[in-house]
Amino acid sequence: RIEPPQSLSKAAAMKKVKAMIEKDDFDGLWEMDELQREMKAGRAYANFNTARTNFKPTFKVERSVATNYNPKRIPSYCDRVIWKSLKHLQNNLQCHAFNGCHAFATSDHKPIIARFAITPTPKVNICEWPSFNGKGFDFF
Repeated sequence: RIEPPQSLSKAAAMKKVKAMIEKDDFDGLWEMDELQREMKAGRAYANFNTARTNFKPTFKVERSVATNYNPKRIPSYCDRVIWKSLKHLQNNLQCHAFNGCHAFATSDHKPIIARFAITPTPKVNICEWPSFNGKGFDFF
């Protein structure tokens, strides 16, 4: 969710956020994004990652192909992709694209899409299947 400064009235906050959207000020919107701020401070989704939002907010919109925001709600990024990898394998999972799909008209949320590259690790056998009386054990 986008949280404008609390010193602003709701009407002023709405006006500020909509002006930022019109200017494609995604850096400014990112700075007001609650999820990224809480993750950065370690208060939410510890050791998870999220991609930077370099697109218009995807919530709360009217159900139409155009991106028209509900005048009663401050536009926000409510739909996100978060991911986590083992520390020594973080470079093996890279987000190469993250975007909103603004042409969809099926909900008050516009869908989002992310594209990842995954570098596989060599196969490691952690354990062998148990054997009973020389016969393999099968669960199915």
